[in-house]
Formats: sequence, structure tokens, C-alpha cells
Amino acid sequence: MLYLEYRNLYEHYLHFLESRFNFSIVEHLMCCNELLIDYLGNIYDYDFNRMANIPAKTRDRKILTVAQ
Repeated sequence: MLYLEYRNLYEHYLHFLESRFNFSIVEHLMCCNELLIDYLGNIYDYDFNRMANIPAKTRDRKILTVAQ
């Protein structure tokens, strides 16, 4: 996001994403039925979250790992 803000492209990018959103594919997204696990055992519920280092959490906000 910092790059987009620096280049004054953030709003344009949000509009781009919004204009191409296709609700009919949501039920087929990987995050609905798959988990990602990194080499340290951290669990992610979506590919973008993995790249942003946002791990999956329990309902009481504890980070999920395969060690638990």
C-alpha cells in the first residue's frame, strides 16, 4: 500500500478492484476451503493474508499454528 500511496495510485487501485469484483466466484475461492501453512507452522486462511503476514486466529484472537 505504501507504494500505491507514494505514487498516488491507491484510490485508482481500489476503484480497479471494485469495478472487477465478481460476487459469483466468491463461493469458489481458495480461502473458503483451504488453509496455507508456512515453513514455521503458522496457519493462514487466505493467500493475501499469507503474503501480508496476517495469520489465522481463533475466536478469542489467539494466533493459530500447527503446534497447537
